[in-house]
Amino acid sequence: MRKFILEDGEGSSYPRPKRQRPSSPSSPPPPPPEFPMEEIAREEEEEEEEEEEEEEEEDDDDEDTSDESEEEDEEEVEEIVRPPPRPPQQQNNQMETVGLQLLQPRLYESPIFLEPTLVRPSRNGAIFVALSDPEVLDCPTCCETLTIPVFQCENGHVACSSCSKKLQHKCPSCAMPIGDNRCRAIEKVLESLKVRCSNWRYGCRENICFSKKYEHDKCCSHALCTCPLLGCNFQGSSKQLYLHCRRKHLDRILLDM
Repeated sequence: MRKFILEDGEGSSYPRPKRQRPSSPSSPPPPPPEFPMEEIAREEEEEEEEEEEEEEEEDDDDEDTSDESEEEDEEEVEEIVRPPPRPPQQQNNQMETVGLQLLQPRLYESPIFLEPTLVRPSRNGAIFVALSDPEVLDCPTCCETLTIPVFQCENGHVACSSCSKKLQHKCPSCAMPIGDNRCRAIEKVLESLKVRCSNWRYGCRENICFSKKYEHDKCCSHALCTCPLLGCNFQGSSKQLYLHCRRKHLDRILLDM
């Protein structure tokens, strides 16, 4: 009889050892995913943008601090340059203000004196004044300077003696008779008012009564002189004309002699 060998271990034969399956080797861990070059470049660009934004924020902070420091410096300069506030003026009564005005000299531009004059009392009681309109002392009819005597009509219009005679003692303003009424107030002003010569720029230092001013100007030795030679427009005092002729026209003067 044939013996059957049972591979499954059944039967009287010895059990055949089981085959061991070879164990599959353990698979290594998957390698990390490789990023493509585009993603790497994109990440680098994002990092650069973040760095630029941080730098811009730092620059803005620096500018803000610099602006604040400049504003503080300007405020300090303004505080230094700004003058201190004036103290409030005390309101005095009318008598005190009048007294201050009399004691403190004031400066005026006089058309007659041709230079600023001080309004203040002197030691002898005289007061230096300046006329803003010297025509108030002129005759309204002939526009010449009033001279003593000065006549007036019943309404107070004044006229010089020559105009009063020419108009037959009749006021040209209101046709009222002038008569022999004299304006003593204007006459006193004319007597006390003294002005300097109009040739003071050329050396005249005389103070003349206002009513005699034009008479003095006609015969003043410091009157304005012009060069007598043709083609010369020099003007000046007599002394200046003498020096001018010696320096500029000496040869011509000697030839004429």
